[in-house]
This record gives sequence, C-alpha cells and structure tokens, in this order.
Amino acid sequence: MAKSHYISADHDKTYGTFVKNIREDIGRKVKLHTLGDEKNCPNCLISSVDRTSAGIFHPDTPYPAGVPGPTSFSGGRCPVCKGSGHYVRNIVKSILCHIRWKDAGSGGNIKSGSPTASTRPCVTTDSKV
Repeated sequence: MAKSHYISADHDKTYGTFVKNIREDIGRKVKLHTLGDEKNCPNCLISSVDRTSAGIFHPDTPYPAGVPGPTSFSGGRCPVCKGSGHYVRNIVKSILCHIRWKDAGSGGNIKSGSPTASTRPCVTTDSKV
C-alpha cells in the first residue's frame, strides 16, 4: 500500500522563503496599471436626467485626491470627465516580480534568449493584486 506524503508547514515556509529570496535577488519592480471604480465627476454638476455632465463647474468639497482638478470652466465640456459625468481613476501599483518567458508552442518550456512572437510571459509574485 502506498504511503501518503504531505508537505509539512516547515517545508512550505522554507520553499516560500526561497522563492521570495530569488525574487528579491533577480526580480524587478514592475508598475501594474489597473482601472478603479467609476465615480461621479468631482469637478462638475451631474445632470439628474441623463447622468452626464451638466456643463456647470461645481467641485466637490473636499476634492478627492488623485483626480486632476478642480479645474474651473464656464459652460461647455468639463475638462476632467470630458462631458461624460463620470471619472475612472487609474490605479498604479509597483510590485516586485520575476518574469520568465515561456514558449507557447512547446508545452510551456522556458525559452532562452529574447522573447519572440511565440513566447508569453509568466509572472511570479507574492503581491496581492
């Protein structure tokens, strides 16, 4: 009868530490750009009829951090939301990761040299994204 083998907590911790050390030694910081939630534009008045910009400067107080403005305008299109009435703030995270290039056509084997059209990146990171 075959014996069952389990990974102990000590082995798991040792492996995690080893991978983390490799990432710190040969990894690099990568900026990850994602879109945040869509919010009402903090720079203009929103029309209650169609939920777009009413074309009237009406900044929120306090004005949210990370959003350009407040930018004054008189009539026309709001310079922050471009008349849509909504603003999506870009979120930029800097994470430490290790990038390996894998050949898509050979079952995922690591390809040496420069990446080509047939390679795809395999990113290893311990960051919660």
